[in-house]
Amino acid sequence: MNPKLNFKKIIILLFTLSILLLLSHLAISFIYIGADKASSTSISDHEIRIKFRNTLKSYAIKDEWIDSVKNKSKVSSYKINIPSDLPIAQILGELAKNLAEYQLIVSAQERKINGKTIMKIFSEEDVKLTAEFKYDSEIQRSESKSSVFIYGREKSEAEYDSLIRNSPNDYAALLIPSKSSSSYVRWLRENGFEYAVLLEDDISELEFKIGNDYSPNRIKLIVQNLVVSFPHVLFYVFDKNSTIYKTSNYLVIKKEFEKRKIKFLSSDSLLFIAEELPNLSGRFNTAVKTVKRGELKRIAISYDGFISLYEEIRKLVRVGYKFVRPSELTAI
Repeated sequence: MNPKLNFKKIIILLFTLSILLLLSHLAISFIYIGADKASSTSISDHEIRIKFRNTLKSYAIKDEWIDSVKNKSKVSSYKINIPSDLPIAQILGELAKNLAEYQLIVSAQERKINGKTIMKIFSEEDVKLTAEFKYDSEIQRSESKSSVFIYGREKSEAEYDSLIRNSPNDYAALLIPSKSSSSYVRWLRENGFEYAVLLEDDISELEFKIGNDYSPNRIKLIVQNLVVSFPHVLFYVFDKNSTIYKTSNYLVIKKEFEKRKIKFLSSDSLLFIAEELPNLSGRFNTAVKTVKRGELKRIAISYDGFISLYEEIRKLVRVGYKFVRPSELTAI
C-alpha cells in the first residue's frame, strides 16, 4: 500500500469533518438566535411611554414639569424639568432597569455638567422615545426636612456601630454617657457624624451617673466629666420622665450648661419612635410627611426601629423627603 495515498485520504477525511462541524455550528447558532428573539418580551410604543412616565412618577416628578414636544417624526419626545436634589443619572438607571427585559437600550448624553441631558430609547437601531432632562433650582418635590437620631447603642454596640458605619452621615447618634460612648464619639467626629447625649436614670457608670441625693459639688464634677468626654456634642437631652429632670439636680446641671453655653433640650423636643410601638411605619410616615416649611423635626429612632423602617426610609428619600444633618436645621 502506498503511504502517500493513505496520508492524502486522511487529509481529505479531516477536511470533510471540519466542514461538517462548521455547518453544524452555524445551524445551532441560527437556532439560538431565533430562540433569543423569540424569548425577548415584545413591547409597543404606547407601553414604552407608559413605563417612561411611571418611572418619572416613582420619583415624584410632577406632571407640570413634563412637556410633550411636537416634531415631524412619529417618535414621542419630551422636555422634563428635574429638581436639583435628584440626580438625572438615578432616573435613567431605574428606567434602563425597567426596560431591560424588552431588550431596549437607554442612551444618554450630558451636554454640559449640571446642564441638559439628552436621552434616547432604542430598539435595535430604531429610536422609540427621546427626552431632554434639565435641572431647575426653582422646583422641589417636598419641603419636608427632618433630622434622625438613632439611639440604643448600649444594648448592642457592635451591631449599632456597623449600622452607623454603613449609613450616610446625614443621620446622627443619640448616646447615653459611658466610657465606651466617649471613645465612640471620636470616631463619629472623624467620620463626619453628629451626635447628642441623653441624660436619663439608667446611666450606670459612676463618672456620669446622676444620683438624686448627690450634692451640688458632685453634680458639678459630673458635668465637668461630661464636658470633657463629649466634646462637639450638638446638645444634651433631658429625659422628662426621669428623676434627674424632677429634682433640684436638674437646676444645677442646667446652670452649669448655661454657664458653658452648652445647648440642652427636654426629651419632648424630639419625637421618640421605638420598635415596640404600634403602627411603627404609620407613625414615622406621619411624622415625616407633616413637616411644615421651616419647622424643626427631630426624630429619635431606636436601633431596632431604624432597621425595621429602613425600606420605608428609602421610599421616602426616593420621592423627595429629606433627612438632613441636625446642624442644617434652623438653630436650636
